[in-house]
Amino acid sequence: MCKSKLRARCAECARFRMDQVPAPKDHSITILVEPSTTEVKYLDGIYWPQGKACGRAYTYWTFMCRPVFQLKVLPELSKPHFWVFEVTAVSIKVALPLRTWLPFGCKDKLRAHEAGHIKMCEELYKNADTVARQCATEMMGRHIQSAADNEESARESAITEATRTLDSEYREKMSSAADGAGVIYDRITNHGMNDVPEEKAMKEAFDEFYKLQPKPPAS
Repeated sequence: MCKSKLRARCAECARFRMDQVPAPKDHSITILVEPSTTEVKYLDGIYWPQGKACGRAYTYWTFMCRPVFQLKVLPELSKPHFWVFEVTAVSIKVALPLRTWLPFGCKDKLRAHEAGHIKMCEELYKNADTVARQCATEMMGRHIQSAADNEESARESAITEATRTLDSEYREKMSSAADGAGVIYDRITNHGMNDVPEEKAMKEAFDEFYKLQPKPPAS
């Protein structure tokens, strides 16, 4: 069963330190791709709701993104209590934490099914540098307006807006395929409860998902 959990992001974000993001350099884009991490946890059956669907197992993933921006104020467009900034450099750090929850004594077939979700995410994560660079390129040169009492507060607000925009765009581009193909994969395999081989199901899931899209992510 697939779970792209937003609520799980809080704990993961705490480990994803901002001071590890490379400082942006003038008129440049810097991307740091952290290796994906996988954690498998087993729980006793008493911790699982009775009659839980999907074989009482799930995997969640979070395509994380931490950008740092360099902004230049544009005096000719600014006025008292209103500033316009231009994005002149971007540094991005991305990561992919994966976690699977399984009950003790689960069958190998169910374990292999959840491992399939992880493999699918890892396959998509191979494009992380390209996708992050695309997002950063779209931000370069962008003008961001900000109203505040002083330039420092306006700059902080502009950075917050830019960070939310880029983070959202990156996660949407990365998560849409993982979530969409993951749902198809669950359907093809009946959540790991039929005899369809995982590798075959993963390929069919991606093929079916991409047929519905304008074009697949750049590789």
